[in-house]
Formats: sequence, C-alpha cells, structure tokens
Amino acid sequence: MLDSHPPQSPGRIVGLALIAILFLLDIGFLLLLLLAPIGILTVFFGLLILGSLPLIGIVIYVTAGISSARYRVENGLLIIEWGRLVQAVRMQGILEILPSEEIEDVTEFRGIRWPGCMIGQGLLKVADDRELRTAFYATRTLGQQVLIVTDSMTYGLSPADPFAFMASLRALLESDLGGEEATAYSEMGILDWSIWPNRRALLLVGAAVALNLALFAFLSVIYSRLPAEVPLHFSQIGIVDRAGSPSGLFILPLIGLVAWIAAVILGWFFYFLRHEKPVAYIVWGVTVVIELATWIAVVGLVV
Repeated sequence: MLDSHPPQSPGRIVGLALIAILFLLDIGFLLLLLLAPIGILTVFFGLLILGSLPLIGIVIYVTAGISSARYRVENGLLIIEWGRLVQAVRMQGILEILPSEEIEDVTEFRGIRWPGCMIGQGLLKVADDRELRTAFYATRTLGQQVLIVTDSMTYGLSPADPFAFMASLRALLESDLGGEEATAYSEMGILDWSIWPNRRALLLVGAAVALNLALFAFLSVIYSRLPAEVPLHFSQIGIVDRAGSPSGLFILPLIGLVAWIAAVILGWFFYFLRHEKPVAYIVWGVTVVIELATWIAVVGLVV
C-alpha cells in the first residue's frame, strides 16, 4: 500500500532554530528581570517570558510533527499524519487529485507557516477559478504540493515524490479498495481535549492563575514605594509580630502559585482520569479562594 513521508528539511531545521532563538530570548529576558530593580520593568519582562511559553510549545509541537509526518493508504482510507494530528479521508470520497500546476494562490490562511512548513487552513484558488477550502499538511511551498479534493475539504500534501505519489494514488482509486465501509475520522491530539469547550473549568483555572499573576504585578509596581521594612505577619490579636524586607511579601503569591500548580495537577487527575468533574471543579474553585485570600493578606500588610 501507499506510504510516503514528506521531506523534513528545511522545515525541521528552521523549527529547531526558532525554538533555540525563543529560548535564548527568554534567557535574556530572565536575566534582565533578575538584574533590573523590582518595578514596572519586572512586570514587562515577566509578561514577555510568559507570553513566549505558548509560542515555544506550538513551535515544538509543529516541529515534532514534521519529523513524524506521513501519508499512507490503509483499509480504504488515505491517512494523513502530522505528529498527534491525524486526518483519515475515505478513498471513495476523493473527487480529484490535482498537481501543483493547478494551484494559483492561497488566501485567508490561518496556521503555522515558515520555510519548509505549512500547516493550517486557507482558501485556495486553482486554475479553473474555483476556490477550495484547504487543509495543509505540507513541508513544501504551494508550487510543490499535491491537492486531494473531496466534497467537504481539500488537502494540500507534499510527498517526497509528488508524481509517483499521484500515480500510486490514482492506481489505488481505480482498483478495488474494499473500503466502501471505511469511515473518515480525525484526531486533533491536544486540541481534542474535552476541557477546551468547558467554560466552567477554564474560568476556574484561568481566574486562579490570573489573580496570582496580578498579585505579582501589583507587588512589583508598588515595590519602590514601600518602606525599607514592612510588616510580614500579624498575630491573632492584630499586632505585627514579624517584619522585614518588602521582598518577603513575594512569598505569599509564590505560595499561591505553588497551590495553583498542585490544584491543576490534582484537578486534572479527577477530570480526565477519574472522570469526576464536580470534584475537579471543587479543587480548582478552592484555588481561586486561596488566591483571593493571598490578595487580602498582601493588601492588609501593605496598606
């Protein structure tokens, strides 16, 4: 049966280079954060580092997909694999196989695109003035791709040998595939997680971490205006029983951050492994209460 792997270079090399650049930038931002006086710049560099983490994760995910990408035919299905992303197309549902010469331009592209990598969706214009909604799983430019046209979606692929791939695929289409009962399916890896459409779960987890990060930012902004010694703890009767440097105040949001990480892990266990969503909601809800309590404690110490 047909089994083809798209070329990995230069897409994989560019992906690895992007990962290295992002990590080096983060190291630079971290050094600036540690060396600069605590203040608004601390918040700025901290946000840059936090903002880069999802980007690094996406680049790693896509680059790993380049390394394992393949197109194969099995049991009446054309199976497109890109790491954990899998798109299985019924061979019986393929209407056309178009070579790169038919491609004119792509518009409305949404996805990841760098030299040697094109994954996402867009509107593709072909030579007969049709516009095809296309999902790209390719490591080559439009001029080196093969289009697999179905009634619902077109797929842009980049087999190592496009002409041999098209010839083999057409031969299989003309043969008795025995795939009349094959069912198309898709697996989106991390994007398939049931938590993404769950607004309650996302709100609880997101609110807790937002409160925690906001407290770090609040302390950083007011830090320069605090006295050299501030109260760090009150006794049960409201008397200051411990004082010290304002930097000691950061212990409270740090404790809150540790609590949030622990709650995410514990809630994940109940949500995904035990399938006990109400328990997960309680765990994440308690974390929101803990973050609110740390805010109250910090405000009580600095006001």
